[in-house]
Amino acid sequence: MEQSHIKPDLGEEVVMRRLCVILALKQAYIKAIGQPMGFDWSRLEFNIPEKTATGDGRPLTGWEFRVWSSELGFPIPEGGEGHVRQVYQCAVAFFRRTRETRFVWHQESKDLDAWVQFITLDQLLNVADKLIE
Repeated sequence: MEQSHIKPDLGEEVVMRRLCVILALKQAYIKAIGQPMGFDWSRLEFNIPEKTATGDGRPLTGWEFRVWSSELGFPIPEGGEGHVRQVYQCAVAFFRRTRETRFVWHQESKDLDAWVQFITLDQLLNVADKLIE
């Protein structure tokens, strides 16, 4: 089912974006349930158009998935001319104990400010001592 949403005839950019969304959602869920890196990702299926998710063929009810893209870090020079944009697909999974599966798509960075904060390496180093305590 997932492969039907990432057909090559949709164009390289669309295929890559959709593939990255699916992989980010799977990784978010796997981390949320505390499974190791060797977890079989094929056991999970995300149907983005129908806003459903299943694990081992069973609905993943009660889960909320938040999805957004971020541009972080420094641009990478491309052959000495210009820069390549670094865009990362992000997702997080919350278990909300509801009767449905919910997907929240954040399009604007201002939407993220209420619950996500990006920090620089310098900011992290300034508080590293406090994180160890």
